[in-house]
Parts: sequence; structure tokens; C-alpha cells
Amino acid sequence: MTIRRAGSRSIVVDGRPLRFAVFRGGARGCPDCDRLYTIICADDRRGSVVRLGVADPSGPDVAITPAMIAAAARRALAAGWQPGHGSGLFASYLAFDAAGNPTL
Repeated sequence: MTIRRAGSRSIVVDGRPLRFAVFRGGARGCPDCDRLYTIICADDRRGSVVRLGVADPSGPDVAITPAMIAAAARRALAAGWQPGHGSGLFASYLAFDAAGNPTL
């Protein structure tokens, strides 16, 4: 699973160069089909990825910040994620609960 370089941003977490991109899918206002998530991967865009999602994208407006990206990456690294190795989805975390409260 990879992400395009265009539209993605780089971030360094604990000395590891990573890249992330925010994606929106579905239809805004449709609670059953709206999706908002962030994919985090190695800077060379290879290997397994970490997904950071929002429980209710139709709910309160929320901001996914670089600090949240770093927290999710650190959590995945502590769980054994090796950026640039493997394939597919390594882990999926929620950045916000349905009420818009941060979970990381």
C-alpha cells in the first residue's frame, strides 16, 4: 500500500523520516458513508502503513495535527511497526472519538 508524493507531507518522528496524507471519502453529512482518515508510511512510500481515522467525520470539526501523526507513529513503532518493511495495513487507530475528543 502506498501513497502519492503529491498531496502528502513529510514528518520526522524519533529520527525516522515518515510521510502522511489525509484522505476523505464518501459523502459529507451521510453518517453511514462518510470517511476521513490519514495514512502514515515510510518516507520512500514503501512497506506497511498505519491508518489514523476519525470515529464520526460528520460530527464536530476536528483538526488532525502533526503532533497526532507523531503520536500515532510512536504508538505503532512501540507495537513493532517497521516503516519500509512488510506490506498492507499494520495498525489502525482513532484520532478522535464520536464526540470530537482526542484519543491519542
